[in-house]
Formats: sequence, C-alpha cells, structure tokens
Amino acid sequence: MNGRFDKALVDSIDDKEILENLELMKTLVRKFVYQYPPVLESEASGFEVMEHLIDSFAITSNICYSCGEEETAKDKKLRSLLPEEFQPAVEKEIEQLSDWEKYERVLLVLDYITGMTDKYAINLYRKIKGLQVEY
Repeated sequence: MNGRFDKALVDSIDDKEILENLELMKTLVRKFVYQYPPVLESEASGFEVMEHLIDSFAITSNICYSCGEEETAKDKKLRSLLPEEFQPAVEKEIEQLSDWEKYERVLLVLDYITGMTDKYAINLYRKIKGLQVEY
C-alpha cells in the first residue's frame, strides 16, 4: 500500500498448486486464443494492410513534385489522400535528402498511419487496392 511493491504479483505466489494452474491456463490461452485461426487471420491481414499503406505513402512522401521527378497518376492520387500536415514541408530530390530528412518523412507517414483506427485503415487499404470501389 505504500507503493514499494517491486515485483509481479505472480512472483509473490508461494502455493505450488496455484502456480501449476496458472501455467496450465497460459498454455490453454496460447493454444486456444492466440492460435485460434480467426485471430491469426486477422493478425496476418493486419501486416498486409500496414505494409501496403506504409509503402504507398512513403513512396509518395519521397517524390519531389516540382523537381521534375516523375509522378504517376497513382502517386498524385496517393499524395492527395495524405493530409497536408503529414506531407513533407520542403520539396527536395530524394538524392539531396539527408538521412535525417528521409527519417522525418517516414515518421510523418507513420504518424498518419498509426493515428488511423483499424476500421479506417482497412477501408483505406481496400479502396487503394481497388477492392472496394465507391461511385
């Protein structure tokens, strides 16, 4: 109660039977919760969604539009989806960017993506990939 307890509650259990039951529960949770196919599918799809969003917006943030670098129609659309506060402040050719400037641009993209809800990220991914088209 004085705020000086400095170990995990489980580490303070002396009863061997309770500890064995806790280990059994951990095993069951790993097997039937974390290895449950819908959970694994959801996690696997999350990797795909995040990877695609990061790749898409990172490429867009490294293009120098006024420097003559080629910007495809797709790049233009992706850039327009990236809110202004997450776009690079200064345009430079990628070769002229310092490592720190590249890092800052990636951080901006990551800030944008990590601020998304799961539902928003999935919907945006579907739209970008052409899996969900709205007219």
